[in-house]
Amino acid sequence: MATYKHDGDFRQITAGADLVNGTIVQTADGLAGIVEGLAGIKNGKVGNVRVDGIVTCDKASATVIAAGDRLQLATATQLVTGKASGAADAGNIIIGRAALAAGNGTTTVDVDMNRAAV
Repeated sequence: MATYKHDGDFRQITAGADLVNGTIVQTADGLAGIVEGLAGIKNGKVGNVRVDGIVTCDKASATVIAAGDRLQLATATQLVTGKASGAADAGNIIIGRAALAAGNGTTTVDVDMNRAAV
């Protein structure tokens, strides 16, 4: 027999440090998740992160991203860059694909979280 736990759009994590709303982290099952809730998640506490949907992420102004590009996020800076194939670079996590193009001079990109991320 199965027992319903929660919507699959979320994962529960235990924070290893204080995490503010909007921080992107990697979940235990390897997905990228965005911290939700006005208070974020306090160190050592369990909280939800959203792992599905379109989210707007920061990127460097000079970074050019085409719609559909595979994206990684630098966990230290929370900035998105492209990653054509393979594993994420050291200190980064794969977060999904660009939902829309984001050209030179723009500082954000819409990301389809965990879509065809591998």
